[in-house]
Amino acid sequence: MQYSYEVPEGHSEKIPLKVYVSIFGRYLGSRWKLVALITISVLLDIGLRLVSPQIISRFIDEAMAGAAQSELLRLSILFLVFSLLQQGFLIFSSYIIQSVTWGATNELRNDVMEHTLGLDLSFHNNHSPGEMIERIVGDIQQLGNFFSRMTITLVANLLIIGSIVVLLWRENWVLGAILGGFISVILVILYVTRNLAVRSFRDVRKAYGDLFGFMEERLAGMEDIAGNGGREYTLLRMSQQYRRVRKSEMAQSIMGNLFYLTGFLPFMVGITIVVGVSGDLFLKGAISLGIVYLTYHYTTMMRQPLQAIGFQLRNFQNATAGIWRIHELMNIQPTVAEPIEPVALISNGGNEPLGVQYDHVSFRYDDMPSSELLALAKREHQEQGQDALILDDVSFTLAPGNILGLLGRTGSGKTTLIRLLCRLYDPVSGAIRIGYPQQRMVDLRDLSFADLRRDVGVITQQVQLFYASIRDNLTFFDHNITDEKILEVIHQLGVEDWFKNMPDGLDTRIESGAIGLSAGESQLLAFTRIFLRDPGLIILDEASSRIDPATEAMLEKAMDRLIQNRTAIIIAHRLETVQRADEIMILSNGVIQEYGKRAALQADKNSIFSQLLNTGMEEVLK
Repeated sequence: MQYSYEVPEGHSEKIPLKVYVSIFGRYLGSRWKLVALITISVLLDIGLRLVSPQIISRFIDEAMAGAAQSELLRLSILFLVFSLLQQGFLIFSSYIIQSVTWGATNELRNDVMEHTLGLDLSFHNNHSPGEMIERIVGDIQQLGNFFSRMTITLVANLLIIGSIVVLLWRENWVLGAILGGFISVILVILYVTRNLAVRSFRDVRKAYGDLFGFMEERLAGMEDIAGNGGREYTLLRMSQQYRRVRKSEMAQSIMGNLFYLTGFLPFMVGITIVVGVSGDLFLKGAISLGIVYLTYHYTTMMRQPLQAIGFQLRNFQNATAGIWRIHELMNIQPTVAEPIEPVALISNGGNEPLGVQYDHVSFRYDDMPSSELLALAKREHQEQGQDALILDDVSFTLAPGNILGLLGRTGSGKTTLIRLLCRLYDPVSGAIRIGYPQQRMVDLRDLSFADLRRDVGVITQQVQLFYASIRDNLTFFDHNITDEKILEVIHQLGVEDWFKNMPDGLDTRIESGAIGLSAGESQLLAFTRIFLRDPGLIILDEASSRIDPATEAMLEKAMDRLIQNRTAIIIAHRLETVQRADEIMILSNGVIQEYGKRAALQADKNSIFSQLLNTGMEEVLK
């Protein structure tokens, strides 16, 4: 879903009508038949609600005039039938409303989720999963009534009010004029104050988003919090978050009640005057007792539609706050975007190695929204005189089929170099190119994301596993990959012994958080997952640093098979892993400190790499 309107600064509680119309058209357009059924049911309900008091009024006048018992019984049965029909239409419309509500909100959730998944890594670094859950689930939940019945209810209740005024005017113009005047004043007040609580509703949604974000982060780090004595601090911070929620909820409640009272007080004055005038007219013989009842019933009946209008306008304020936040999110566009006319990478077949070229690549986080960690990294580089450059004029070429061992201390720029190659960010200057031997090198910015993800495979320390079967975790829910293909890959990687321990084979369900799997077993899943894709470039970002001894030999064998006949970049601290490399690059403060053939650097006693090997690479590169 694309939006072009941007909310003006300082007027964020006001959203143009075209935005509401656009949302209605998109998410209710395909459900117009159900909306029509709701409309018909509501209109029939209105008609029955207006006719029923007429029956009671006639019953009173007929009884006062001494009408036959059969006539009074007929009126009673007619009233009972109308009441049952009214309840039937109410139940039917409620069922249809739920169908429309869930259908429209789920479709909107899908669109917002799809848009969010396409945003840059910098966006997700600054917004916790808990906050995003609240925005995608909580904010959109507030729009359920907006989609299903808000407009219909507003129109229907206005129609009820107008019909009551007309019917009373027909009985006595004085009563109709008085009631119509008060209702007009109330409706004007409600309209003028319709945006009174929008900001407070929006503040509540934000407070809950911050709370859920805080809880998600702390629950995810519960092991560290418990192990390092952080419980008291966590509880203190949580109490602060709850106080913010309570404060915003109280402000919302005050503003909402103030909105309600602005219409309720004039209504009570109006009821008092209309009932008093009708009693005086009855004593003067101008109207019958049935008309007095009808006046009283219609006047009190006004309270329900006025309350409904006030309630829907209050919901409208809540929905407006939700729409504003969703609208704000949907207007965020990724800076790393798909090319308009992508260039295709064409290989002679699967398992053909890719070449890699970095051409004067520099990168900094200055122009991006920065989280606390990114801000800390920028300050460190600025203190070192690097002007916040994470990578500074990096150039090298990795030939197809070669393996690059990438070394450097923490914060040297290794992971950033890899993130740029995966196009999680774009360099601020220079270019990164990949390509097969038989074609020219292609700038990453000219490739579609689908081609790039297909041809570049990444394995990191933290393997993302889903609460799903091993099959789905290996295929990323791609059901076009057959079980035979999966089992063939497991055999080629030599991990059958591990797979035999799975109680239900490919149907074995992995619990949330990969409970029951060791770090090494998670890496085996990641290796198999990448092997199924058969990319031309493999990136191993510290992939062997967390392996347990029980699966280390199996994983080493799988790694050898994985990088065979492929280009690979390996970030490692371990000597065993680096020995696989054809070339070695050492980064320091975002610049290439040393680069060359591994054998030559190892033989050169003056090289940094040789010194690392002699002094213990694992200790020096921490």
